[in-house]
Amino acid sequence: MTAVLVLLVGCQGLVRLGRHEPGPGRMIVVHVGLEGSLTVDSDLIMDRLATWSDNFGSLDNKPLLDLSVLRDDERRIESAYAAQGYFQARCTGHRVETVDDVSVRVFFRVVEGKATRVAEVILGGFPATGPAEDVPTTPLDTPPASADPALADPALADPALADPTLADPALITPVPTTDAEAIARLKATQLKMDALVTLEKDDTWTEAAVVATRNAVHEALIDQGFIFADVIATTEVNRRQRDATVRFDVVPGPLARIAAIRVAGNSAVTAERVMRRVDLAEGDIVERGRFERIEGRIFELGVFFSVSVKPDRTTVDATVGADAVGQGSPTDHASTVERLQKVEWPRVVDIIITVQERPIHEIRAGAGIAFDNKQNQGNVLVGYQNRSLFGGQRYFDATLRPAYLVQPAFWDVDQHGPGGAAALAFRQPAFLEEYLLLSLNADYTIGLEDRGFVHAATAATALSRTFFDLLTPYVGYKLSYESVLDGEEGSGEVDFGRSNFLTYLEQGVTFDWRDNLLDPRSGIYSSIRVAESLAALGSDEDFFRVEFDARGYIPVTSWLVFALRVGWSENIALTDTPAPEKAWFKGGGASDMRGFASQDMGPRTCQKGDEFLGFVRDGTDCPDGADSSFADGGDVKALAGFEARVILPYNFGVVAFLDAGQIWTRRDDIDWGDIELAFGPGLRYYTLVGPISADVGFLLTHPSGFEYTFHISIGQAF
Repeated sequence: MTAVLVLLVGCQGLVRLGRHEPGPGRMIVVHVGLEGSLTVDSDLIMDRLATWSDNFGSLDNKPLLDLSVLRDDERRIESAYAAQGYFQARCTGHRVETVDDVSVRVFFRVVEGKATRVAEVILGGFPATGPAEDVPTTPLDTPPASADPALADPALADPALADPTLADPALITPVPTTDAEAIARLKATQLKMDALVTLEKDDTWTEAAVVATRNAVHEALIDQGFIFADVIATTEVNRRQRDATVRFDVVPGPLARIAAIRVAGNSAVTAERVMRRVDLAEGDIVERGRFERIEGRIFELGVFFSVSVKPDRTTVDATVGADAVGQGSPTDHASTVERLQKVEWPRVVDIIITVQERPIHEIRAGAGIAFDNKQNQGNVLVGYQNRSLFGGQRYFDATLRPAYLVQPAFWDVDQHGPGGAAALAFRQPAFLEEYLLLSLNADYTIGLEDRGFVHAATAATALSRTFFDLLTPYVGYKLSYESVLDGEEGSGEVDFGRSNFLTYLEQGVTFDWRDNLLDPRSGIYSSIRVAESLAALGSDEDFFRVEFDARGYIPVTSWLVFALRVGWSENIALTDTPAPEKAWFKGGGASDMRGFASQDMGPRTCQKGDEFLGFVRDGTDCPDGADSSFADGGDVKALAGFEARVILPYNFGVVAFLDAGQIWTRRDDIDWGDIELAFGPGLRYYTLVGPISADVGFLLTHPSGFEYTFHISIGQAF
């Protein structure tokens, strides 16, 4: 594969896919390049040209040579270099090189010159540091004369526009304000400028850095409630010194407050029901951060496809003209700022809550096939949902999922037979008070494990309540029954039929500060759950259970996210009898330790017939004479993971991951030298219901050598 890639890259257009007969007198462009480009990334330049090449794209839309646009492309190259801070760069011509009778290469000759450095960054328009009544605003210094050439049309911009001889000495003074709260919020924004301004002295000036800073300051002002704010960015270039002074002039406008709140798009759900989740009032400052939290609260009702909370306002572009917003020019800088200052923006606006309702009744049906290294299955699904059972947005869901289960694979059958699941779920929002949620769940499953077919039934009820949109404590009670339906129960030291019925009194709390539940890219999540299984509560056993999970998401760039996870789970005996094997933790799978198939991680129970031979780290380590081994789990589980997530165009993404974990039978068996390690690549396709994931986990610590496991799932691993 590597050799093929090297060949294709080295050929520079000699290997082509697609139409090879472009028509009489026409030539296919198979390569476009720059000669003399030493410092600037050529991709930043080539992306702006009308001339382009394509060897592996469409079969019927190949790029054809157009000699009439080559001169224009030379100007575009100079403009693109100016956008990167190379104002003296020149394109000295081009040449067309014939490859064969239907294809050509195009090369542009450039002289880059030297980069322009940032000499100074000036911020204007913020309040003075003294009392508001003394000096409400700070007059701006003499504005820079030249436009930022990169803020013009990249195809037409001329570096000559950055000519300091066009200076306009007019002074610009922002309109004073007597709103003490507005001044305080402007000062709060001013204190954040060091973090918002991405340009520093001696940096190479670039259009992207100017635009990024301008947008960051603009967004910070909107977050503070200045919804009509604008930031005018200008650059003054000294060609002899090859440096630039960059200026950002803030025109905040008034601090907007709420006039009224309206709900739109609802029909089955009343506006009053929606408003019970809204903690806004007339006269409140328009703060975007509060809107996002309210959107989440309303969405939690479970009856909407989407929720949007926004102020009802005209845009700055529509009021003063898009060509006058966010940029200056050699002649209109002062007039643009003054024009913005004189606009009589409304000081109060309506807030519109726009919802898109989901259907109250929904019938689902479908079929699917699931694969992993340990088990394959085919299943069908039939379900019914009611999102307003007896009114009041009570949620009810009934699901039946019959399946046919095969181990280890359809083409290599060892165990097989019918299985599946049936489930009922009910949720009562606003139970006793608005944010208290009552949930009831019951399910029955027939699954296939190493020991054979297992059937299990659970029933649970819980009360939960979210505080500050972050913290959710809950308390619940759970009943659980499980036994082997057809297969090996186990015997000897480990009797997997010893305990069938367990009850749990559960308590827990989660802290969720993620930007997105389906595909988080920033924030943290943590949860701790404890449960008491006591004979006094109807259980067959007495033990204590604790589970901890913590996750973090760090956005490194707009296209790269680091995700981390750690977890610990343990059963703690409350008597001389250890926790039952039915309550053991299991591991492995697409959302667990990806070096193993689902529920296949941890020590294995070795047997010869009904005789127990001991626990081993892997089935290959069983004593001589053993005829079976089972991954039954253990009392203690440790798990950790790291992912580097790369977001690609067209809803695709790739990940590189490292997973670590182990399960120990009892606490006394813990040995950190037994930790399993797995790494691998993954592919993601992002959809509205979460990413479709495909991962390959290579187990580094398998006793018998290098092993791999393939996983397909919906959702991120964590």
